[in-house]
Amino acid sequence: GSVRDALWIAIYDSIYDYLNGDLTIYYAKVKMTNALSEYYIAAADIAYQDGGGILPLDEDTAAFANGELQAQLGFADSLFATLKGLKKEGDFDANQEASDHADGYTLSLDALYNGVKMSAAGSKMLTLVGTDGKVSCHDCQKYKGERHKASWWLSRCIFGPPFRMFECGG
Repeated sequence: GSVRDALWIAIYDSIYDYLNGDLTIYYAKVKMTNALSEYYIAAADIAYQDGGGILPLDEDTAAFANGELQAQLGFADSLFATLKGLKKEGDFDANQEASDHADGYTLSLDALYNGVKMSAAGSKMLTLVGTDGKVSCHDCQKYKGERHKASWWLSRCIFGPPFRMFECGG
């Protein structure tokens, strides 16, 4: 929770401060990418321990966590290119833009946490459970109640929520 909150604030501040002219694009992006790096590493360590693992991360889990971080860093590059265009047009709500992107990045952090936690669980048996949401998608219904090793779920990219591969997004 505290890592998630800290990342949300860092993302929000980077975007809001850039859009309001308090930070240059370079410093805003550096601030954001540094926060992503710091908090993704922290979340992976916490998740691994929460899943029953003993630090350091095993090689496969470290590769997974690094891959997720690299993806987010890539998204940050394209985000600031988009924000630059938005700022140039001048028709935007800085608070809404910052909040929406902070929400998105913290959802991705949730997925990282859940994936690393499941990776640490290895052969532990897990069952997909929960109450249906507003819309119960085909994927949710397909896997609901199924019981498999954590590694089985991971091999199918089913960790979360959010479930990126599900039609409902989890």
